[in-house]
Amino acid sequence: RAAAPRVAMAKMSAALVLAVGLTILAVGHAAFLSTLQLKPVSILPAAHSPTSAVRLGGTAPVTVVFSRPVIALGADFTGTPIVDADASLNPFVLELAEHLDDVVAPAYRVRWVTTSIARLDPEEEWPTDIEFTVSVNPQLTS
Repeated sequence: RAAAPRVAMAKMSAALVLAVGLTILAVGHAAFLSTLQLKPVSILPAAHSPTSAVRLGGTAPVTVVFSRPVIALGADFTGTPIVDADASLNPFVLELAEHLDDVVAPAYRVRWVTTSIARLDPEEEWPTDIEFTVSVNPQLTS
């Protein structure tokens, strides 16, 4: 009879060690993420060189993949895109070429495909007669 309480106590100790281990793991993961710099890993479609242009046609999206999560899991599944609710979470900056002062930028929408991948989709087909630059918002934080 004396062995039963020891077994129960041993199981409780193992559960406590497991819980403490998971807490340490979670804290370690958070510390690791805080040291990982937020930066774009890839932007698609990709240019052949940093100064070359990419032609966008039809409704082809522009996608950026970041080095770490930017939004909370499930944050963009509320029915209203998170970028509409919080403009600071828009990872894209769209700038028209300087010689196009009187042209309106194409309308687009942004959605987060995952916590670290964002996608820019034109609301209509990309115009074929304008030049613009799509870059990553330098103010974006995670």
